[in-house]
Amino acid sequence: MLVFLNFSRDITETAAASPLCDVVIFYLSPCEGFIKGGADPAPECCVGAKRLIDELKAKEDRIEVCLCIKALLPQLGPFDPNRVPLLGQKCGIKNFFPPITPATDCSNSEIADAAPSCQEVIVSITPCLSFIKGQPDPAPGCCSGAKGLAKQANTKLDRQGICECLKGVLPKIGPYDPKRFPLIAQKCGINTLIPPISATTDCTK
Repeated sequence: MLVFLNFSRDITETAAASPLCDVVIFYLSPCEGFIKGGADPAPECCVGAKRLIDELKAKEDRIEVCLCIKALLPQLGPFDPNRVPLLGQKCGIKNFFPPITPATDCSNSEIADAAPSCQEVIVSITPCLSFIKGQPDPAPGCCSGAKGLAKQANTKLDRQGICECLKGVLPKIGPYDPKRFPLIAQKCGINTLIPPISATTDCTK
């Protein structure tokens, strides 16, 4: 934690200076031990990491946070960049950051485009419920929601997260036809195929 706190005094002099950088330092200071090789992140580390992700409202916010982390991590001494995504896994954060090093391009889509939250997935897909239950054509709101969701499904992990969300939610809506999911893409002119999703779907494939 000392490195993060000491470095915070000089952070405004780096290329990563941004209003969000103070927030990054505040929330991630308890994670220093884990980033440097500790077995598990402290509870306060996970709380801070989750709150940090909650603060990020736009693509530009994620880029700023990446730039800050990119500047901070080398000050820790030797570290494994893979501990950054591992922190997200250990703390149960699906849309945390990939490995970050001094050479990382913080504007690339894997970093800048966050996966949608499960709540966002539910809001986007709700207008489609009548269609997957048998209505002949999807409502306009279904197509607009599905298109927005498709734009956020940039990586395999994004698509897996969307699938896991739907897999958990859909059994609660009553009888529906999983095979109508691919029809949403066809009917709405979406290139990203939505596979049939049911309670037994393997979302890792």
